[in-house]
Amino acid sequence: MIGSAELDEWADPTSEFLGALAVNEAYALYGMRGLVHNGTVPSAESALNDGECHYHVRRDAHYLSYRDWDSYMDYIDKYVK
Repeated sequence: MIGSAELDEWADPTSEFLGALAVNEAYALYGMRGLVHNGTVPSAESALNDGECHYHVRRDAHYLSYRDWDSYMDYIDKYVK
């Protein structure tokens, strides 16, 4: 689960997305889907949460928003039993 912010230049949202893509081969070794995407870098207010690896990016700068918390809790609800 990776959460990004469009204006968080220090964290570099594009590189965070590319890092999430890089794990797809490892997920595939275990028969899992990893990050499901359409081949483009997601724009702000996008969420990729169909595979076992999740990524979302929101507008604004670096901080932990309610939207981030909601995304993390959705991930936990889906995968933590």
